Formats: sequence, structure tokens, C-alpha cells
Amino acid sequence: MENISDEERNVCLYCGEKAVSTCGKCGVAFYCGRNHQEKHWPKHKLQCFPFIIKHTESSGRYLVSSRDLPAGSLILKEAPFVLGPKATSSLICLSCHIPLISNNFVKCTKCQWPMCSQRCAEQSQHQEECKILSLDEKKCGVPFQHGETPRYDLILILRCLLLKTNPEYWEILQNLESHWNQRREDAEPHHTAAVRYFTEVCKIGFEDDVIHQVRGAIITNAINTKSPSGVTLRGLYSKISLLNHSCFPNISLRSDKNHVLFIRTTVNVKKGEPLYFSYVPTTDPVWCRQNDLKEIYYFTCNCIRCSSQSEMNTYYSSLLCGECSKGLFTFHQNISIWKCNHCSKEVKLKEIMKQSNDLIQWVNNKKISPKHVKLFLKNVAEKCPKFNFLYFETLQLILAFLKDNNSIESNDTKKEVWEDIIKILSIVEPGVTRRRDRELIKNILSSGQSNKDPEIFFDW
Repeated sequence: MENISDEERNVCLYCGEKAVSTCGKCGVAFYCGRNHQEKHWPKHKLQCFPFIIKHTESSGRYLVSSRDLPAGSLILKEAPFVLGPKATSSLICLSCHIPLISNNFVKCTKCQWPMCSQRCAEQSQHQEECKILSLDEKKCGVPFQHGETPRYDLILILRCLLLKTNPEYWEILQNLESHWNQRREDAEPHHTAAVRYFTEVCKIGFEDDVIHQVRGAIITNAINTKSPSGVTLRGLYSKISLLNHSCFPNISLRSDKNHVLFIRTTVNVKKGEPLYFSYVPTTDPVWCRQNDLKEIYYFTCNCIRCSSQSEMNTYYSSLLCGECSKGLFTFHQNISIWKCNHCSKEVKLKEIMKQSNDLIQWVNNKKISPKHVKLFLKNVAEKCPKFNFLYFETLQLILAFLKDNNSIESNDTKKEVWEDIIKILSIVEPGVTRRRDRELIKNILSSGQSNKDPEIFFDW
């Protein structure tokens, strides 16, 4: 529901008389009494969500809670209005999206794109796409062998362009943030190739600016989900696209087998607070997060975590100072300068990144035995704060190293490692999050020495 005025708060949505009560679910619909609220429900339920849409010049449109929301509250569930393969994908069927593993896959007789069967090639959705893809006479866009290929980037672009026949979805697509002017100027090879494909190879009457905008909208807004067959697909969601970013999110996204996304609060959210999820991995160090946000979404993050020199006293991206061996480097001047909080020694970001990469290389090259894991973790903790990104990467490496070792000693070690992982995730992703809960389930299963897959505990 769009932001409402003070005048609208005072009148019943059904009859226009003075309002005396409020919808308990969304907190933004007003009525003169229960009778009119019940009569208005068939219409109101279509837009009854616990948030309102606000707009500022700096943030654009974004979602704000319209009432106090306890942790775990369902804010929204939404299906994609368009769905397709991720930009780089192995061979999959364009109709049912199952992976094509064997060499016995079918090729559409008209466009030559790989399909799982002739029946799928004859499906109505593919028939519409096939008319366009068949214009590629030299088949330069067609995947022709197994392995990852960027050619699948073309499919979701095409499906978006075909929405032109649906005015409602086409308007939604056109209103999505795309940064298409910047993307056109950057001339990233895959972006440029996609634009040229639909303006020079499969000519379907769209100006190149439209192709720039459509692909830009996909890159900026698409969210990945997994199909029942394990294939990662990406979709566009009209309301979820309004969620803004924070490296310290207060909501989580989960999907089911039909790619419907469920948005829930991870912590208690007060009325009037913006709703945030993270566009980038929260477990990345600050320079990786800022670089990805700048390159993909064209903004510098100033969230509560990135605005704090110590990342809210977590020192998640900090390293120990080699000069005094007592302090930690914290960032200044938009992370370009790092200063020791004990001896005030200054270094540039480039040096911090080099030290980090050297430490990661040292960790990766270290050969350890299961008996010496705890000693190794102690050595790593002497080079960085215990609960920072380098320590987190080391924990992940140890889990991979001990994956197939189910001895009592190994399981005890894995349990301690998972406990540390949960502590780190509780810092960077506070509250009820799927990833933290997944690690908790692993911990519980490890305690019982079970080989069950933790995924069985989650309904996708």
C-alpha cells in the first residue's frame, strides 16, 4: 500500500465517514466500525500488508513497516511475474527447467535450443520464445555442448521482452530500477552482447535502449531460487523489488518449490522502520561488499554497519596491527584509509587487502591433521580477531576438511566449529535466519552423529 495522508487516516475506506478503528494486520486501513471493515475486506485483502511504500530522492521507493512486527512475522509472500535461467547456466530444458545431464537431450527442431523432450519443445511458452530464437539463423546464441555457458542470459531477457503484450507486467518491468544508462556506458561484454543479439541477430522491433533497460532491471532486481530438480533460476518480483539493502538486515527471504518467496522479519521491527535485506553476502569483508554493491547496483552502502569504523564493534573486517601487535585496524574515509585503534598507524585499503589475501593463502596452503585443528584455529586467532571474516573462512575450510571424517574426535571438533559459525552469523545476521538455523541443525545432527541432510528440516 502506498504512503497514506493524514486525511485518509480519518475516514472509513468503505463509506467515507469518520474512522474509529484500524485494520489490525496492516495498520494503515481505517474504518467507521467492524461492519464496514468486513464488507471492505474482499477488496482490502488484495493490498493488506504490514508495510507502506515510501519514496525519497536518495533511496527511491522502499518499504517501511506499518506496525510493530515481532521477529518471525510473515510480511509478504510473492510469486515471480517472470522466471528464467540464471545468466550463466549448464544445459537445462527451457520449458520444465530440469538439468540436461546426458547427451541424449532433444533439440527443438526450429530454434535448436536444448530441450528434455519433444513434448516440452511443443509447450506454449517455448513456442512463443521459439518464434524469436529461430531468427538466429547462424545459431550463434544456441548452447551446443555441456558445461556452463552465458548464453542462457538471453532467455530471461527474451521472456521480459515478451511481456510487452501484457500491459500490467510491462509497466511493472519498466518501473524497476535498472541503472541502464550507466550499464550502457560501462559496456560490460555480456551486457553489450545481449543488446546486440536482440537488435542485430533476433530483430524483434525493440530499440537498444529498451534492451539496456530490461537487462539492467534483471541484473538489479532478479532473485535466485532453486527448482525441485536443484537448478538455480532467477525471477523478478514486483513488491520484493522495493526492498532496500543493508549489510545488517532485519528480514530474510526463503522460497518454496514453486519459486514463491516468503519474507519474514528476523528481529523485532518497530513501526516506521525500513525493511532491509542484504544484496550481498553479509559474511564478506567490508571492501568486498562495497565493491560488489558499486559494480552491480551503483551505490555506496552507508548502512549502520558500514557507517561504523569497527562495524558495530564486531571488527569483522579488521586485522591485527603488525606495528604494535595490540591494536586493530579500523576503516576511515569510506574504507580507503585504515588506522590502528591502539598506536594510530595508518595504512591504505590496498595494504589491508594484501594482508588479508596473504593470510587466506596461508590458511588454504596449511596442511593440518584432525588432531591439530584446535591448535590451528588458535594460530589463526592470533593473526586476526576471533570472530572476523578470516576466522569464518577458516572455519568453513575446516568443515570441508572434516566432512567425511565421522570419528568421535572429528565430530566433537565439528560441533565446536559449528558453534563458532553460529556465533559469527548471530553477529552479522542477527535473529531468526535460515542460514544460522541450518548451521544449528548441523550442530544438533553432529552431536547425534547423524548423516541426515539438514535440508530436510527446511520447507523450500
